Amino acid sequence: DEGTYNAVLSSLASPLAQRMRRIEVQAGSPEGAAALRQYFDHIRLHPPSNERMAVVERLADSRHELQFLERLLLVTAREIAVGFGDPPPSQAEIRDAMQTYLPMAQRMILIRELGVYRDVPDRDLSRYAAMWESGPFQRFSRILEESSAAAFGSGVREAAQAVRPFLGKAPVHQNP
Repeated sequence: DEGTYNAVLSSLASPLAQRMRRIEVQAGSPEGAAALRQYFDHIRLHPPSNERMAVVERLADSRHELQFLERLLLVTAREIAVGFGDPPPSQAEIRDAMQTYLPMAQRMILIRELGVYRDVPDRDLSRYAAMWESGPFQRFSRILEESSAAAFGSGVREAAQAVRPFLGKAPVHQNP
């Protein structure tokens, strides 16, 4: 989809997107991880405002972060079963099993977003979310999610198939 590709690349070349990308890359560095831990300690005593939470939630929603994580978990559960030669669980069974953890995952995503974008004004975060909410970015996100799930699922299945022969030979550790 050349139109989507060009629109996304053009938007990613904007000063706002370039600045956000630098912030995101920095957050993934060892120094950034240390700064995030400090920020997490800070927000325990100084929780963010409702307005800030709304902007961060909008950004996370615009990028489908929880849905992406849920999709990877679904693919992982299914492909591990297939790789081990078992019938795969249904999506409903997997979703039911994840219901305990998805609310925690959503909180984790939001807290991380608060930390990553801690110094970004609400106005800029709103503009960044609007970029991700645009038609081209929504199409791009769907394409990225599908291709990532396919590649990830294939890798998980291959890994399960590779270790499958060793499972019957390994001693089983039992708790006393």
